[in-house]
Order: sequence, then C-alpha cells, then structure tokens
Amino acid sequence: MEARARSEGVTRRTLAAAGLIVLVAGAVAAVTVTRRSAEQKAQCHIEATELRQWMEQLDAEGGGGGELPLPKGMKLVALDERAGGGSTGPVIALDGESILLDGSAAGSLRDPDQAAQQRAQGLADKGRLWRQTHPGKSYAPAAPTMGIGSAVPWSRVATLVDVAARAGITDVWFVFDGTTKLTPPPETDVSRALREALSGEAVDPSQTARIAQEHDSPVRRVYANCQQVGQALEPLGQESADPAQKNAAFLKAIPSGIEACGCSVDLNAVKAVQWARYDRYRGTPKVFRQLSIAPRGTNGATPLTTRPDEPWSQAHARVLDASKRGAKVYFSSE
Repeated sequence: MEARARSEGVTRRTLAAAGLIVLVAGAVAAVTVTRRSAEQKAQCHIEATELRQWMEQLDAEGGGGGELPLPKGMKLVALDERAGGGSTGPVIALDGESILLDGSAAGSLRDPDQAAQQRAQGLADKGRLWRQTHPGKSYAPAAPTMGIGSAVPWSRVATLVDVAARAGITDVWFVFDGTTKLTPPPETDVSRALREALSGEAVDPSQTARIAQEHDSPVRRVYANCQQVGQALEPLGQESADPAQKNAAFLKAIPSGIEACGCSVDLNAVKAVQWARYDRYRGTPKVFRQLSIAPRGTNGATPLTTRPDEPWSQAHARVLDASKRGAKVYFSSE
C-alpha cells in the first residue's frame, strides 16, 4: 500500500510538472508570436513611412513630359521646380539654323519670311481640315511647344519666336528639363504590364483604376491582398474629382492602407503604379512655361531683348519672368 501511494504521488507530481512545462511552453510561444508580430508591425511601419516619403518626392517632382521630338543630343535648360503644364500642340525646335516641326524640316532662320509663310499656310491647312471633319464647330489650335538648346544664342531664339508670331501663333510653351532624385522602380510584371498598356498614351491619374480593372492584368492584383487600399481608392476613381485633391488623397490613403493591412503587398509593384500615374515611364520630368507672343514692334507688347550672343542658358530667365507676369511680348536683339 505504501509503495502504491508513493507511486501515485510520483505520477501526480510528474503530470503536474508536465502540465507546468506545457503552460510555460505555451506562454513562451505566445510571447514569441507577440514579439514577432510586434517586430513585423514595426518593420511595416518603416516600409509604409518610406513609401510615403517616396511618393511625396515623386509628387514634388511632378510628371514626365513624354519623349518630345527634339534633335538628338539637345540639352535643355533645367529648372529646379515641379514639372507639369504643356500642350498637345506641335513641337517647334531648332537644329542649327533649321526649323523643325515635330522633328521634320519646316524652314530656315536664314529666310524667316518664307518660314513664317510656310508656318501660316500649315496652320491654315490644318484648320481647314479640322473644320471639314468637325462641321459647325470653331477651330482653336493648341499652342505649340518650343524646345531650345541651352547653348543656342538669343539672336536665333528671337528670330524663331518672331517667325512663329508672324505665322499667327499667339501663345507658346517653352519646355525645360525638370530635376529628379528618384530612379525608376525595379522591373516587375506590373511595370512591364504598365509599359505595354500605356505605350503611346499619357497617363491621367484618374485612369489608373481603368487600367487596373483590365482582365487578368498584373496591375489588378497589386492590392488584391490589401482591401484597405482598394476601399480608400474607390471613391477617387471618379474622373470629376479635382486632380490636386486626388493626388493629396493618394498620398495619404495608399501608405496608410498598406500599413493597415500589414504591408501584404509588393512595394515595388505599388511604386510602379505610382510611377505610371505621373507618366514617368514615357520620359523625364519636363517643366513648361507659357508665354504670349507678338510680332516685333507690336503696339502694346513688351519687348524682350538682350545681346545677340547671349546663350539661352542665361537668356531664358527673361522668358520665365515675362511668363510669371503674364505679359504679351515680342523678341528682339540689342
């Protein structure tokens, strides 16, 4: 009897010890899981914060300007300001003394009178064709973009602008390079799909949702495991939403939603979608400045003048100032 009692006591103590071990092991496991969960949450917060900063920098730099038909090797003047603006009109550029229109020869500075007549005739022909295909509607040509190399002397710029003004052009957009601190996101199936879907067309932020809804598109799956982002972005799909408000909402909603779902997304894919929203796959950031122009000597227009050999890298400051003032100007040389 005594031996049996001792045996039962040992068994009870053994079971109790085993139970204690199980409890301790469970507690350790719970602590480990909690610690791991806390570490994952902290890491996700870091990643979401870095994404927010990256998106804010992208927004500060602005959108791409596409690949403009400019002479190969042309170096534009760079402006340290947000990219954007511009027109859908043709691109006028200089290659030496040759005038280029969308990359094709369109006259020479050596014969500005003939160049002005050619451009005026081209505008008239285009307007006539447009009215034939749009009966009953008025024709309002888009203002052209002017690309000027940084080393081009003022005398050539002044002659080019005067040719355009005498051809009937009243507004132009001067294009400059923007600046960037960012590199394109790493290549993924999402970035490849975006390049293919967006080739040949500019990206309007309001159209991102349309691209994402294409059947079986990798873009569609970017936020598949993060409903918090999708729910936040859904109201922003309306094209009527103000672009500035939409951009501000994107900057807030996407990083916050990603952090709320535990960063269950491919952050490189997320960046690829944002890179496309700002049209950065089609070119570097471009800054456009609009200017009202008139033929030389026009009453009521302000003359912009400097020495003939001053390079555009210096002379462009006069154009920027006139653009800010909204002045109508004509170009001449001292």
